[in-house]
Amino acid sequence: MYGKCLLLSLSIVLGNSLIAQTTNVLFIGNSYTYFNSMPQMLKEVALSAGDTLYVETYTRGGARFLTHANNPEVYDIIRNGNWDFVVLQGQSQEPSWPDKQVSTEVFPYAKQLCDSIIANNRCAKPLFFMTWGRKNGDSRNCADWPYVCTYAGMDSILNLNYLKMGSLNNAEVAPVGAVWNQLRNTTPGLELYNSDESHPSLKGSVAAAFTFYSTIARKNTDNVTFTGTLSNNEIDSIKAAVNRVAFINSKDYYIGSIKADASILSSKDGCSVVVKANKGYDDYSWNFGDGTADYLDSITHHYQTPGTYKIKLTVGNCNEIALDSTSFTCGTGGFNGLSQSPLLVYPNPSNGFFTISSNFKVLSIYNTNGQSLPFTQNDLSVIKLGKNEKGLIFIELEGKNGVKLVTKLMLE
Repeated sequence: MYGKCLLLSLSIVLGNSLIAQTTNVLFIGNSYTYFNSMPQMLKEVALSAGDTLYVETYTRGGARFLTHANNPEVYDIIRNGNWDFVVLQGQSQEPSWPDKQVSTEVFPYAKQLCDSIIANNRCAKPLFFMTWGRKNGDSRNCADWPYVCTYAGMDSILNLNYLKMGSLNNAEVAPVGAVWNQLRNTTPGLELYNSDESHPSLKGSVAAAFTFYSTIARKNTDNVTFTGTLSNNEIDSIKAAVNRVAFINSKDYYIGSIKADASILSSKDGCSVVVKANKGYDDYSWNFGDGTADYLDSITHHYQTPGTYKIKLTVGNCNEIALDSTSFTCGTGGFNGLSQSPLLVYPNPSNGFFTISSNFKVLSIYNTNGQSLPFTQNDLSVIKLGKNEKGLIFIELEGKNGVKLVTKLMLE
């Protein structure tokens, strides 16, 4: 079954700026997707919240990931659309099969589809459609694989393996099955299943559409006014479940999972700092808190004036950004890193015995000639030098978060 819905434009907020973009979504799946025209319903859900969406579908009853991965038509539609999200839905039972079978008959074909999506548009997001356990388990496979004999068993395996596919393919997961699980627990009178106890009822498809809206729009469902033929109480229950599962806990499903990591690798000579971000982003922007900025992933920065500075990192990929920050104190022998207490070295000057903050480990000590000095460090972080030394020495340290730095100490 191959169909089209209408254009949708989603708004993304970056700082105080509102940026409008067109979001294109392709569904590749089977009857769990096309039952009750769920993609069309998704469009209506989005429109009711003030957003618009362009959707195409390529669905065939009973189709597996293997079926789609071996179908040239699937690659044609992936290649010919400027997709922002491509939704991948497997046959309802296959991700719950025994581990060895899933590893050989499911995961490789899911990866093949994801690789094709990224190869044609590196900014497209593969989005797995986490489906649900059958109402009373999978009776067909129960004898050979007892774990799927009940809803709870089958649903837990589906949940786990869709999350694995998301993790293995740097993909997001629309947690429809997890929303259904929440609704079964909180609103047991809401019938999510068709009479066959497998396919979705109209209410089940509404729950799926609301979940996809929250996942794709990065929004809760509070502003959605779509009700279909459901009562206000039923819609409120679905909204609450989607907000709790797909929005509040979105990171559990890799939704909007771009991350920034600002870390101080080392500091030397009092006011010089080396900072580094994870590689692989399109854009980097460092604000060093002293009126200067830089745009590389790894920077050595020199401060002109002693003080404590907040270092901010912004990274961007495609239409998404992430922020992080850390801090650095220069000119006083002190240091602050992420989750790191200030460094204290005392007394300074010292006679060869001195104490450091307990969350720092001494890696090496050397004099101004670069000669390494023997030392011991006890459980109370008291340092004793192994030979007499006078003058300035340098102490290389490592914090509990892996940050390395160098500080100075005067020996009398």
